[in-house]
Amino acid sequence: MNGMTEAAVELPNRRREIVNLIFRFQSYFGLIIVFSLAIFISPIRNDANLFLKPNNLLNIILYASETGVLAVGMTLVILVAGIDLSVGSVMALVGCAAGVLLLLGVYPGNVKMAVDSTKTRNTGFKVASFARLPMQLPMIRAALRAARG
Repeated sequence: MNGMTEAAVELPNRRREIVNLIFRFQSYFGLIIVFSLAIFISPIRNDANLFLKPNNLLNIILYASETGVLAVGMTLVILVAGIDLSVGSVMALVGCAAGVLLLLGVYPGNVKMAVDSTKTRNTGFKVASFARLPMQLPMIRAALRAARG
């Protein structure tokens, strides 16, 4: 009779452990369900799932990374009791600063690379280094437009 009581007590404890395990990882279950649905619903072309293609997964990570960084930053701000809801204005400021820094750092570096390419015999390098310069005009225009407001 004593062995029967231990088995009866052990069964609810085992269930409780399983329920606790499920609740501990409940936030991952939603992610797993969404990921599984995306795999099953995704179109298939040439016997390959388009959702699982490396380019698509990289795009998903790139698009989600900006939101993830903002979410972590806002979580830290809220945790230290300095509630700040100016995410949009900070993003705009950082975007303008990034454009200006690209203008100040990348374009002069590419000009230097084009000037240095005149000293080499490799014509492919010369063509590539000079061909890059006009492609940066849209970046310069966008940075100037952002600086003007």
